Amino acid sequence: MNAKYLSTIHTMIEQDLATSRQLLALLERETDSTQERDYAAMSELLKEKTPLLDNLKKNAQIRSKLLLSSNQTANEKNWSLLLDSFNDHKVKESWQEVQTTISRCKDINNINGKLINRGVQSHSKLLQLMRGNTQQADIYDAKGSKRTSSYSGMLTHA
Repeated sequence: MNAKYLSTIHTMIEQDLATSRQLLALLERETDSTQERDYAAMSELLKEKTPLLDNLKKNAQIRSKLLLSSNQTANEKNWSLLLDSFNDHKVKESWQEVQTTISRCKDINNINGKLINRGVQSHSKLLQLMRGNTQQADIYDAKGSKRTSSYSGMLTHA
């Protein structure tokens, strides 16, 4: 691959850097919204995240096609070798920053997923209690034998 692609690649990397930074900021806001249980804000953030993720995916596909067009396997190693071949420190540095930012996005996204899952579980248990759904519990009697007992968690009767 020759230097005529350097400008195009550099522009694409700079786009990915800006997009990944925007995504990181949205994910940090999502963390706050999740902790505050602001579901309306979470829904809006999802709408804002989708086009950013689409842009990152589109550029990843372009990178893959670029490598495949030069008869190389589309993987991180070959992409890194391609960037090294340009001998342009700025491009390599920008790409490293993209990778670091995306890695941070993945970490925060995993945390947000766990927070959301925990909230769903809490709401589900609370709803079960409010509905008075019966649950099975293992209890021990005076002789130390284990029995299964049903109980109702109904809080009130109307």
